[in-house]
Amino acid sequence: SSGINAEWPLRPGLIGHIQTFLFPEHVAGFQLTLNIASMFSWRTALTVLIGAWFPSLVYVNKRQHNNFHPLSKYQSKQFRAMAYFHIQAVIPDTYGYGMLDSPVGLIGWHGATYAMVTGKRDTALGDTNIRSGIMRSGLDKFGIDNVASQVFIFWCMKTAQASMRIYYEFYEHDSGTFGAIAHPDVPTAVTNFANEMIHLTEFITKGTFNNLKMFTFHEDGGHFAHIDETEAAVGDIVKFMEVLGY
Repeated sequence: SSGINAEWPLRPGLIGHIQTFLFPEHVAGFQLTLNIASMFSWRTALTVLIGAWFPSLVYVNKRQHNNFHPLSKYQSKQFRAMAYFHIQAVIPDTYGYGMLDSPVGLIGWHGATYAMVTGKRDTALGDTNIRSGIMRSGLDKFGIDNVASQVFIFWCMKTAQASMRIYYEFYEHDSGTFGAIAHPDVPTAVTNFANEMIHLTEFITKGTFNNLKMFTFHEDGGHFAHIDETEAAVGDIVKFMEVLGY
C-alpha cells in the first residue's frame, strides 16, 4: 500500500530514502529534513566550489551562502557535528556494547551527541570555547528531560548497539546506492532547520528528487527538530499532505 513517508534523523531517514528510491510505486510522498541522497553527489561538490567564487550563480540568498562559506568554517562545523557519525560508522560495536553495559556511558554519549547536533553552529565564544558553547546551547534547546527520556528508552530496550550499526552498514555498503539508482518521481518536500548538520540548496536537491513540491526553511531547530521544534516539523508535514491532496 502507498503512504506518506516522513523522515527525520539518519536512522529512520535512511530507511525512508531507501523505500523511496527502491519502491517509489508504494510511496505517495516523501518529507525529509536531512537530504542524505544528495550529500555525496557531484552536483553538491561542484555547487560548493562554484559558490566560493561566484555565489550569485549558486545561492539565492545570503543565508544559503553562509551555510557553506567560507569553506574553512564549514569544514570546521562539519568536523564537530559529524564526529559521532564517524565513530558510529567505523567502530559501532566498540561503543555500542559499552553503552549496553553502562548507563553512565549511555548518558555521556547521548547527552553530548544530542547537544552537538542541536546547538547553534556559530556560537561566538572564542575558538577554544566553541565546542562547549555549542553543547550548552544544544542542551538548553533540546532539554535535559528529552535527553533523559531518550536514554531511558535506549537502556530499557537495549538497542544502543543496534542503532549504531546502521551507520556502519550505510558507510561500508550503501553510501553509493543513491547514485546508482534512477532518481525517483515521488513527490518530495524538504524542511530545513537552522541548526541541522548539513544544508543543501534547492538546486542540489532537485538533482536528486525530480518532483520537489516544497522547500522550506525555519530559523531554529536542529537535527532532532521533531523533538525541539515539534510544531514547525508537524506543520510542514500537514502542509505537504495538503499539497498532495490529503
